[in-house]
Order: sequence, then C-alpha cells, then structure tokens
Amino acid sequence: MKKLGRNKFAMILAFVGSLLFYKEGIGLNVFIFTMLSAVAVFMAYGERGFARIAKAISPAIICSASIVIYSQAIIYIMWLMSYFMMWIIAAVDLRSLLVPMQAFVAIILQKDIRRNSQTTPPPIPTEDENPKDNSKLKSGVIYIASGLIVLIFVLLYASSNPIVSDFLSKVDLSFIEVGFLALTLFLFVILRGIILFRKSRTIAMFNDMPTTPSQQEVEAKDQYDFKIGSLAIGIVSVLLAVMNVVDLVVIFTGTLPENVTYSEYVHQGFYTIIFSMTLAIGLIIYFYRGRLNYHESISKLRKVSYLWISQNILLALITIQKNYMYVESYGLTYKRLAVFLCLVCVVIGLVLSICKIRKPITNWLYFTSYAFISFVVISLIPFDMVITRYNLNYSQNVDLKYLSYKLNKPDYKYLKNYIEENVGENEYGHIVCLPSVKADIDELSLGAETVSWKSWNVYLSSFKEGEN
Repeated sequence: MKKLGRNKFAMILAFVGSLLFYKEGIGLNVFIFTMLSAVAVFMAYGERGFARIAKAISPAIICSASIVIYSQAIIYIMWLMSYFMMWIIAAVDLRSLLVPMQAFVAIILQKDIRRNSQTTPPPIPTEDENPKDNSKLKSGVIYIASGLIVLIFVLLYASSNPIVSDFLSKVDLSFIEVGFLALTLFLFVILRGIILFRKSRTIAMFNDMPTTPSQQEVEAKDQYDFKIGSLAIGIVSVLLAVMNVVDLVVIFTGTLPENVTYSEYVHQGFYTIIFSMTLAIGLIIYFYRGRLNYHESISKLRKVSYLWISQNILLALITIQKNYMYVESYGLTYKRLAVFLCLVCVVIGLVLSICKIRKPITNWLYFTSYAFISFVVISLIPFDMVITRYNLNYSQNVDLKYLSYKLNKPDYKYLKNYIEENVGENEYGHIVCLPSVKADIDELSLGAETVSWKSWNVYLSSFKEGEN
C-alpha cells in the first residue's frame, strides 16, 4: 500500500478515536477502535498472509475484549502495548523483544530513521519510497491551508445569509472543541508514527543476531567450568531433594513443627527460596553458554541439570501449596496473589531452562521467549473479583474491611449479600462495611444509568437498577 494511503489511515483512525474517547470512559469504545484498526491492518498488510496478520492483531483484540468485560489498570497497559505492537508485527519481521522498541522509536522520531553511510549507494526508489513523497507532503499542506481559508469564508458568508445561517445552526458540531481537536492531533501523531514508520537499521542489526551459539572447539577453561558445573549442581540437587522431602512430609501430614505458625512456615525464607530458584536459572544460563553446549560429555551435565531443575520445580510447587495453606487460614490479598504469580513465572523460567538445555539457544532469545504472552495472560485475571469470591467462599477468617475498602473493583453485590446474610446488625462488618458497600453500589448504579454506549462495559452494566 502506498505511503499516502497509510497516512489517510492515520487521519481516519485519529478522528474516529477522538469521537470514541473524547470525554468518555473506557469500555466498548476500546474494542470498537481496536477492531477498526485491525481492519486497517488487514487492508494495509493483507499481502503478508492471514496467519501473520492474525498473529499481529490477536493480542490487541483479546485485551480490548477483556476491557469490555472487566477493566483494570494492568489490562489497559497491555492493551496499549499490544495495539502498538500490532502494526509493527504486521509490517516487519522482528523478534519479540525488539517489537516494542521499534514501536517506541517510530512514535518518538516520526520520520525515516535509517541512515545511509557514504559507502552505501542510495536505495532504488520503490512504490513506498520515491521522489514524489515531498511533493505529496507539500500537496497535503496546500489542501489543509486551502481548506482553512474556505472554512473561514463559508462562516463569513453564512453569517450574512439568514437562510444558510439557520441551516448551519441546526448542524450539531458541538463535539468539535479545543479538547477534541487536541486529542485528534495527539492520536494522529501517535498513529502516524506506528503506521508510516520504516524499519530501524539499528534494531534490524540486533534482529540479525544468531539464536543459537556457534559451534566452537572446547577450551581448557571450559573443561574446568564443566567439572565445576557437574559437581556443584549434583551436590545441591541432593540437598534440595532432602529439603523437599521434609516439606512434603509436613504438607501431607498437615502437622507443623512445634511453635511454628502458618505465617512463619510460609514466609520464613520465602525470598531466599525465590532467590535460590532464580540463581538456579542463572547458573543454567551460565554453564550452557557458547562452546560448553558442544562438550563431548555434555549429556552427563544435562542429566544432572534435569535433576536440579526438576527439584527446583518441585520446590516452587511446594511453596505454592504452602502459600495456599496460609491463604486458606487468612484469606487472599494482592500480595498473596502476587506470590502465586511470582512462583508461576519462576516455573515458566525453569521450564524454559529445560528447553535451553535440550536445544542450545542464545541467552537473549531465552529471556524474550513467551514474555509478552505471559504478561497478557496475567493481565486477563480479574484480581479483585477472584479475591472477593475466594475469601467469602473459602477463607476461614474473612476480612470485610479489606474487601470493602482496599479493593478497587470487587464483586460488590456478592459482598453485600454475604454481609446481610452472615453478619449480625450489631457487628462491625454490618455497621461499618455494609453502608460503604451500599454507597459504592449506588455510585456504580448511577454511573451505569448515565454512561453512554461508548463507555459501556459488562462490569458497570451489572449495576443497573433493574439488575440489582
């Protein structure tokens, strides 16, 4: 597609975005804007193939749909990131880590960021790169200036003709305000950057880095690393196995050591455990770098490493179970939920370590693999709803104050019914928390009745008067 065509896409999407977002909340407008942009991506890069375009637009569509169902801060961030990446992925072949970098550079610079060296001959003009680009830009300036002049005289002539003036007064242009125009200009600048960009030569250089270490002859230093790795990993694997057995006995018997509480059992040494598992990943990355992958006895080191990684995965699962035991007694909170997510990320890192051992890949590719997908999946979890439902259904000690005042978007109706059915009128939760919950419900109900279709979302809509 010609460059001018993409420029038109940027203009149209900027105007439509202003119509959808100006003085509006976040809801259905995000999904509509994303779908229209996805159509524009298909029109601009359809020749790249359906599979390529589907890969590019899927994360943004999933995130926008999640916003319509249940919006939270993290999903806004992931939607913005996936939206910018959508255009870049459709346009050029870049590895995961480089895609957001290319989007950022394109938005900031707003121009061709390639630089031809003196020894490099100028590229042959193509359909998208030709000497007529400057003339097109000048033509655009001419059209805009001419349009402004025409608009001024139309307004002057209309003011002198009562019939035309009466007709124009019936045309609703109230949405065109300074803020609306500023938002349109802002969106156009952002969209123009990611739609009209050209691939960065610097980023392309990083994209050409090898994904597998080159096969080289093992040196004397590597022999020492191999022996250290085999001996050290083997010993710590045995030590870790003993620790895991002790924890498994406690978990299966349900009996804690004397004078040890659930809180101490879970939190004591937690950060040390996380550090040890992270260190395990770091050592795998170190010992399986470069030439060592091609050692003649690498199979022996792999067997010991598999044992160690499996023990670390077991340690992570045990820690998850220990945290769950604590949550059962004291309820689910942001921090305790973050512990679960942290451990899940560590397990993903350990599993990727197995992949690195089985098939040598460079460390930078290891760190970028599946990172974006992991963040998208985490952002789709409705944290406040999960915390509310779990605590009210399974927690032995429900902290109504925490659910009522600390969570941003809990299940208010579920919380209200729980307090009315399970808490006496003279108890703290009924006296303090119930009025607060009812006030929040009333505020959300008012918002549900007055919100426009652009800001509609499932969570807010559930608080309409007829559905309470």
